[in-house]
Amino acid sequence: MQKNAATAYKDYSTVTASKPQLLVMLYQRAVLDIERAELALESQQYEIVNDNLQHAQKIVRLLKNSLNPEGFKGAGELMSLYVFVEKHLVQANLKKDPVLIRECGEILRPLREAWETVVNNYEAIVGENVLVNMG
Repeated sequence: MQKNAATAYKDYSTVTASKPQLLVMLYQRAVLDIERAELALESQQYEIVNDNLQHAQKIVRLLKNSLNPEGFKGAGELMSLYVFVEKHLVQANLKKDPVLIRECGEILRPLREAWETVVNNYEAIVGENVLVNMG
């Protein structure tokens, strides 16, 4: 019963979140997936590594596809990072390479923190349409 309530809350949070909040949630989950993959690799739980890295790849692909390339200065560079991280995640998964996995986390963590700062203050910094084009 408690798990169902937690799942329902998480589902409701996702449905009611603004576009900028969804962006942050995606980053948070991608970083969590990478951290889980790192831990699973240490204990040789390769199926868990695979599942988490594939999920992180899907998130990065979604971020890449939803990026508004004209939305802000630096969007092209951000797109390049998304392409790089997506390819890196694929290689990390194929090779089960902890260094590659760690590098992906090292790229996404500061981006997550930056977007958290922007989203927490976005009304004073930029408008919602600048951040993402998700619908």
